[in-house]
Amino acid sequence: MPDFVLAVDIGGTNIRVARVSSAGRISHRFEAVTPPCGGIAVIDTVVKLLQRVPQKNVRALGVDVPGL
Repeated sequence: MPDFVLAVDIGGTNIRVARVSSAGRISHRFEAVTPPCGGIAVIDTVVKLLQRVPQKNVRALGVDVPGL
């Protein structure tokens, strides 16, 4: 069975979460609007999206956040 990584992209407009195989194929992808209030609301949204993704054989988590 292949290994997977979870990818999280926290953007100013949307938050995206994907499960990606070691071959680079996306098997699951979920998206939500980024909460305007930020902070804990953003973290809660990320957690809710990650809970929708199968966790079996996940070996790593990468998070992309906005910044300079």
